[in-house]
Amino acid sequence: MTTDTPPAVSEDDGLVLSIARVAHEVCGALAVAQGDYTTKPWESLPQAEQKVLRARVTGFLNNPGMHPTADLGPAVATLSASDRAKAYVFHGVVHAIAREQSRT
Repeated sequence: MTTDTPPAVSEDDGLVLSIARVAHEVCGALAVAQGDYTTKPWESLPQAEQKVLRARVTGFLNNPGMHPTADLGPAVATLSASDRAKAYVFHGVVHAIAREQSRT
């Protein structure tokens, strides 16, 4: 019996780390384009922040139907349009890279 469900990934997976880094940097570039220069480069993020981003990637990969803002909880109601856009971009980058990786 075959299944279409990919195996679960963990935060420690190398691909998760790569996706988190790329998604973070893309969102940082979006922020700069909107005049926000506060996003730190990946290398400057504290380990705790990197871990949160890796967990976010893991959540999206293990739950492909998860809404882009689902992991933000009730705080999503207070997000600016810019922050909501970054959430959608982050989500899109995660799934685009995952789809590309599954092609190989």
